Parts: sequence; structure tokens; C-alpha cells
Amino acid sequence: MFEMIESIPVFGNGLLVVVAMVIVLGTVVSIHEYGHYIVGRWCGIDADVFSIGFGKVIYSRYDKRGTKWQVAAIPLGGYVKFRGDLDAASTQGKENLANLSPEDAARSFPTAPLYKRALTVMAGPVFNFILSIVIFTGLGLYSGQAVDDMTLGKVIAPKGTQYEIREGDKIIAVDGVEMNSFLEMAEWAANAEANKNTIYTVERDNDIIDVTGPFPAPAYAAAIMPVSAASSSDLRAGDFIVSLANQEVNSFRQLVEVVKTVGEGEIPITVLRDGERMTVPIRPREQVYENADGEIETRILLGISGGNAFEPAIVPVGFGKALSNGVSRTWSVISGSIRGIKLMFQGAISPKNLQGPVGIAHMSSDVAKSGWISLIALIGIISTAIGFLNLMPLPVLDGGHLVQFAYQAVVGKPMNERVVRYATVVSLSLLLTLMLYSTSNDLVRWFQ
Repeated sequence: MFEMIESIPVFGNGLLVVVAMVIVLGTVVSIHEYGHYIVGRWCGIDADVFSIGFGKVIYSRYDKRGTKWQVAAIPLGGYVKFRGDLDAASTQGKENLANLSPEDAARSFPTAPLYKRALTVMAGPVFNFILSIVIFTGLGLYSGQAVDDMTLGKVIAPKGTQYEIREGDKIIAVDGVEMNSFLEMAEWAANAEANKNTIYTVERDNDIIDVTGPFPAPAYAAAIMPVSAASSSDLRAGDFIVSLANQEVNSFRQLVEVVKTVGEGEIPITVLRDGERMTVPIRPREQVYENADGEIETRILLGISGGNAFEPAIVPVGFGKALSNGVSRTWSVISGSIRGIKLMFQGAISPKNLQGPVGIAHMSSDVAKSGWISLIALIGIISTAIGFLNLMPLPVLDGGHLVQFAYQAVVGKPMNERVVRYATVVSLSLLLTLMLYSTSNDLVRWFQ
């Protein structure tokens, strides 16, 4: 599907950006708002409007409860307007309740018990986290997990290349060096000279034999980072890099070494894709990344992730293990977001790395080129990030409403309306400024 959209003359790439953004943000926002809606309904709170998107309404209908379900033209968010709310931000006002009948007022948001309002507000982020856990658990069940030993699954090599090593072989040694894990082999390959015909000692059918195979860490694009030099140059996961800046490369280490010397100017990169050789221009760019020691570095990068020349054999994973991994992966996104904010305040990460709606759209389209599985995984990541963002203690966000409810629970009365109003204006101004700044970053990256 995505390849077909991208191939449409003139505006195919732009259309792919829009389609991917609608799929990602539409899914995440719909789940978030549905969380508010359904928990509110369980708590006896009626909703007047359930909207996906902002601006001009392009489709709407009313259900039997009187809720207007609508889709609006700008797919950058959504909202649920509960009965008794003055606006889509759930602003409270006594004057709005005065216009309601006693029956409607009894089922409005402002008159609901405090704990029911808190549950309704909390439900949006919680549903985002649940969506992420479901996605990551499902992907784990679909993909399985690698075996503990060095039994091979797929052998990764350019199309048409023949090697003696094959699927099902269990690696014992590489060029005479004993290996006990794929990680150990990757560490060895990171410091070894590339050999196009590496000798592997393997166990096959209860025999120990020596066979030829590809170098363990070839100049191979296992993954393409979204919004990177590689994605902008239309490189694809699965490409084998033959040369960069007219310098031959035979291993990923050699590729990294060449990138260090070329700087940010435009250079040619030659790759093998499906057996065909092609050369395209690429412009390496400065990016922030986390190194193997967990430290933040800024370096000139292509945006290509390397991989082993072999995929390990895969075995099915049980539901319990998949669920545990899904929860862990969701938490890793949250903890990574917290760490990123901390590093940004410390100055270790530049605010120029912030991404706004345009950046998310660009990222979504880049990830979509890798297929549905990658796009679904991105939905899981974005869902967690948006759930976490909405828990920030700002009045216009869910976290701000929860702070107000906590204050009321402790003090026994709502916050002063004037204080809330001023805090809302200030926080809304900060968020809009942040959005404009991040969008300007997005546009700079886009045109680069």
C-alpha cells in the first residue's frame, strides 16, 4: 500500500506523509479520547461531543445518548466535550450549568463526584498506555523470540550471493575464534578486519564442519532512522552499502570510519538493493544519539543502523512473557522521555531536536516505508509518549486537571477560578510557543 502511494507521480511522497500521519495520530488520539468518553459514561457523565480532529467538521452523527460523533478537517488532535463543559478543554463554569435542565445537570461533568471526574480524566493517558502494551505484546507474540544459543535463522547476504553456511547451522567459532553468543560475535566483528569469505565452524546434523559465510557485521542497513540523512536519500532497510564518497566499504565499521571523515556535504552512496546496484546522493547530518555506554553524543550520522549477517532462529513466545515484555517496553518509552527532558534542561540535548506535528508526520511516513509492522510499533511508541505528555501538570492538559482535583480533595474546595484562568493562559501560551518552535525545527529538517 505505502509503496503504491509513494509511487504516485508529483505528490506521492506528500500523500504518504498525510496518510501515515492520519493513521498514527488518528489511532492514538481516538484511543485517548475514547478512554475519557467510556470511563466518563461508566461514571454517569454524558458527553455532548466526541471529535477526532479540529476545525471544520467533515462528518458527524448523533447516537441515541445525544452525543455528537464527528471528524474534523485538521487531524492533529481531538477532544471530548462533556455535558457542563464550557469548551473542548473542559473549562468549568457555573453559568453553563444554569442553562441545563436538572436531569442534564445531574449527568454533567462539574456535578460528578470528585473521584469520578479524576477517573474520567486519568482514563485518556491510561488508555494510551494500554494501547502501547497491547501493541508491543501482540508484536512479541507475532515475532517470537530468539533462541538462546547461536542457531541460525536467516542468512543475510546480497541477492545472488552464495555461501556454504545456512539456516539451522549452530555457530561454534568464527575464523578460529570461539563464540558463545551473537553479542560476542558482534563485539568481535566490531574490531576485526572484514573478510568477504569468513570461515565459520558450525554444528550441522551432529557434525562439526568448517564453512564459508559473510563477514558477521557487513555494511548492511538493518534499519533506517526516520527523519535522517538516509531516509531523505530514499535508502531502505535491507540495502547493502558498497561504497560511500567513492570509498569501498566491506563492513559496518568501515562505513562508520568513512562517515567520520566526510562531514556534512553531499556525497554519493552506492548500494545493492534486490541484486541491483544504484548510486544516490546523501547528505550526512549532525544528530544526537545514545552510545553503548548510555552517554549522549552528537555526531555526523547517515541514520543507518547496522546488523549481523545472520538472524537467530526464532521460537514462539508465551503470552505471559510477551505481556511482560510489552509492559517493559512501554515503561522504557516513559523512562526515556523523562530522561530526555532532564538532559534537555541540563543542556546535554539541544532543543533543536524537539519534534512537532510535522516531525511526527515525517517520521510516520519514513517508518511506513518499512512496512506495517514498523508503523504499528511506532503507534505504540507515540501512544505512550502522548499519554505521558498529557500527564504533565499544566492546566490545559489532563495532568493539570488532576492537580486541581488533588488540591480540592486536600483543601476541601476548588482552586480559585482566577488563578486557574491565569495559569491556563500561561500554560497554553507556553505550549503554543513550544509547538511553533518544534514545528520550525521540523520545517528546517524537512527542507534540509
